[in-house]
Amino acid sequence: MLAAGGLGACGFEPVYGRLDDDGALAAELRAISLPDAVDRISFEFRSALADQLSPTRRRDVPRYALSYQLTRYVQDLAVQLDATVTRKDLVLIVVYQMVDLAENRVVDRGQIQRLASFNISGEPFGDQVAEEDAERRAAGAAAVAVRQLLVAHFRRRAAAT
Repeated sequence: MLAAGGLGACGFEPVYGRLDDDGALAAELRAISLPDAVDRISFEFRSALADQLSPTRRRDVPRYALSYQLTRYVQDLAVQLDATVTRKDLVLIVVYQMVDLAENRVVDRGQIQRLASFNISGEPFGDQVAEEDAERRAAGAAAVAVRQLLVAHFRRRAAAT
């Protein structure tokens, strides 16, 4: 307990901390506009990211525009001796950039990759549901990672001023 208490004195701040503890940071995140979804995986990612940026879905006047490109692919993970695939990995790669709308310039960019595994049962409907669930999990994990990178950007910028 004493060690944890001492971390606050050295300027340590948890990235996973509650956003409402820092009103300025929460306001910056609420001021990020997101593009419209174009397919199921982009809908899952956009929805999860919107929740990450503003859990109450409250939006401020946009000061930033976040754009991203999603790349999704599936690869075999577990293959039996008879070449039957029993488990797959769904890989989601997100390349993003954030533009400051007032200055019309890119202020942050990055790339993350997340994966979610799913079982293959050989039943078409069950396999489809498992893959869609993997998409949802990978999109949610990617949204958390992008939020963490955006929080780090805003904290670096605040520390520099």
